[in-house]
Amino acid sequence: MTLHERATATSTVQPDQIRPLLVNATRAAEILCIGRTALYQLIWNGELTPIHIGRSVRFPIEELEAFVRQRLAASHQDNASIRATGGQSHATGLPR
Repeated sequence: MTLHERATATSTVQPDQIRPLLVNATRAAEILCIGRTALYQLIWNGELTPIHIGRSVRFPIEELEAFVRQRLAASHQDNASIRATGGQSHATGLPR
């Protein structure tokens, strides 16, 4: 796509079609399907980093997506480890 085509395409986007860059805590929790308390626990644990604008707390959509990708990758690694040990947990040696 040429620069002109991109400029034309973006100028015809309707306001309701624009993907937000930032969302508030309530919306971030909804996106992650967790409660606000769990969301703030992720902040306190250093797993999510909010952006402060004045007294407002916002979360970049990219940060939420990256968090899910990291959790998914960790889940895949855990599952591979369990399969490699014959279905036993590394921590206890007991079947899951």
